[in-house]
Amino acid sequence: MDDRLKEFPAPKSKDFKLEDIQSVNFKPHPYTITPRHVGHCSDHNCGMLNEQAIRDAEKDGANCGWRDKNNARRCELQYDEHTCDKVLFIRALVNKSIKDLTGLKEYLLKIKPVLEKLHLSGVAFIEPKKKEILHD
Repeated sequence: MDDRLKEFPAPKSKDFKLEDIQSVNFKPHPYTITPRHVGHCSDHNCGMLNEQAIRDAEKDGANCGWRDKNNARRCELQYDEHTCDKVLFIRALVNKSIKDLTGLKEYLLKIKPVLEKLHLSGVAFIEPKKKEILHD
């Protein structure tokens, strides 16, 4: 679970819960780490692989490791040229349509500043798992 979820107030409603924050809509594809990145981080960043370490590894010659299906074409884009949307996922806990979830509209208005602070692109909704349904 993403630590950034702690930034959000807990929902008062029992109709939904915060599930996770995930990256979606990768363009052109997810950035692919290679052994060269790992080696660079091991030698220069105490083994920690984070965004700055990836950028530093690129300065040292590492590239995105993505290849096409035939292994013929490589990605030549830098880390910062790979983009994605970061989204807060909210799981319904009842069998209701999203618009009927108790307190959801108010909660979304309340967390809008947190979404903006964390640079999240939006919110996605997940249907309830059968075992999680609390009430109808």
